[in-house]
Amino acid sequence: MIKQNNIDFITYGIISLCLPPILSCFLLILLYLRSNNKNIIIIFSLFLSLLLTYNFFSIDNYGRFTHATSAFYDSWYLGDPLTNLMRLGIQTLPLECSHFFLLYTFTALTLWWKTLTNCVLIKNKNIYIYIFLIFILVPSIRNIMDLSYYCLSVLFTLYLTSKSNQFTLVKYGVLIIGVYLIHPGFLIILLPAIPIYIFSKSSNIYYYSILFLVFTLYALLSNATLTHVGILLIDVVIEAFSSYTQDGFWGIREGATAIKGISYTLIYYIIPFLYFILFLYTIKYRSFIKQKFILAIFQASILFYPNFIKYVTLSERVLLVLSFTSILCWIMLIQTNKFKMKLKSVIIYSSLIFTFNITKASGAVLLPNVFKENTYIEKQYNSLYLPSIFLFDFQTYGYSDNFLKENTYITF
Repeated sequence: MIKQNNIDFITYGIISLCLPPILSCFLLILLYLRSNNKNIIIIFSLFLSLLLTYNFFSIDNYGRFTHATSAFYDSWYLGDPLTNLMRLGIQTLPLECSHFFLLYTFTALTLWWKTLTNCVLIKNKNIYIYIFLIFILVPSIRNIMDLSYYCLSVLFTLYLTSKSNQFTLVKYGVLIIGVYLIHPGFLIILLPAIPIYIFSKSSNIYYYSILFLVFTLYALLSNATLTHVGILLIDVVIEAFSSYTQDGFWGIREGATAIKGISYTLIYYIIPFLYFILFLYTIKYRSFIKQKFILAIFQASILFYPNFIKYVTLSERVLLVLSFTSILCWIMLIQTNKFKMKLKSVIIYSSLIFTFNITKASGAVLLPNVFKENTYIEKQYNSLYLPSIFLFDFQTYGYSDNFLKENTYITF
């Protein structure tokens, strides 16, 4: 017998398909707040992702599109599995690259929602509003649509580690292999987080020692010149790391990428200082925090950041990790009842980060910065009045592969 919740779930999905995604999202928010059914947010994430794919398009995603449609092929384990999946899909199925950008955005939002609900244990009538606001405010459009592979790698890790606080060698293996396949760049934070997690249950002397050793490792690594070791898998990671620590626009921070202006001082210095204060609290109250692996990832990120702030790409990616893990740590600290802070304060904190992301850090996904002037306006308007069911047809109504080839001036 089909449960009533499943019937409602299907009904909400069908109704949402008949509405433009902007109305579908609004309706689903109202239904969620009325029913407190967490599963509604899964449907909401799909239609929000659909709305985003018509109103934003990443410069990096255009690069992934050119890679997927080229004749060049990477092996699954040495190359770029998500782009290879995209290539396979458009070659064997009637799909466009935009279908995969939709899939990756939806997956990122779903993983974030699942992680958040796994970490929130408080049960009261207001918690559903707070969770939803945090869910919306914390991920930036830039992170989930431009740094999408790295963001997926981070959220995949946070989701797995939020489900269990006990890890076997098999689980470590699954986690590391999964991160390597999605985006191996996150391993530079994940691998040092493992010993921090293991020693988080030990006495202070061992715990403080491992924190010091990880910080020292990052300090040495930030100034090291790595060479190939002859092991193919390791050499791939070394090559990727080296490409972000050399001279060039995405390497050492200088000139146009220098930190200047009050808004960038806020995001690169003031907010990280708040992260550092949180870091001290997490050390003090670590024994009361449930998901210690998430705590370890946050602490590894804090130790990483000051050593790599001089690098453009590495610093922006660790700030991505910190934006998610800091919120989860705040929530877990509040639930210990050892910390005089309320979820309302987390909402305010999240809103400040959201405001910066919208006003200062979304240029890479704005349509005028990707497409030729006025070519995208009709596609963008489609999301405002066409039923969502039509909008899944990217070939007709959205940014099809042919549209991308003909209406962009970006070269890779």
